[in-house]
Amino acid sequence: MNLADYRERLVAINEIVYFDKNEYLREKTSNPLKLKELIDEAENLLQSSNGDDRYFLYGTIGNLYRINEQPKKALNSLSYCLNHAVREMNLTREIVALIRIGEAHKYDNNHTKALELLAKCDAKRLMNIWTLYCNIKANVLWNYLLCSIQKNIVKGVGIAFR
Repeated sequence: MNLADYRERLVAINEIVYFDKNEYLREKTSNPLKLKELIDEAENLLQSSNGDDRYFLYGTIGNLYRINEQPKKALNSLSYCLNHAVREMNLTREIVALIRIGEAHKYDNNHTKALELLAKCDAKRLMNIWTLYCNIKANVLWNYLLCSIQKNIVKGVGIAFR
């Protein structure tokens, strides 16, 4: 099986995953064997994957382990995703990984750790918004300065030719 075929198989996951109303809408599976099969297939694909494919597979494996009520195994896989995101300095992926790890901690009944990670995500998101704002503000200021310099140069050239 290749990764494209595996992604196609994942589309059908909604048939075996549901939100349990009796357990705070936690994701559960109606077919643990099928879920385990999907996990095994993804782990086999890891052997020949790299880069973004590896990130995708580890994230998928982590989520499937969490749904299959194996949060500790989920944490191992999802930690790879976080480390990968940090190494490539991809803030979006880092936040996604932190949210997924927080969910795994929640499923492991470590609610305090889950809340800490979600707060960290929020702080990173706000920091990113602030950075974007500062960059925009700096660009506007830079453009204003360039325009002012241009106008002064044009005025200076006009005076020099009189």
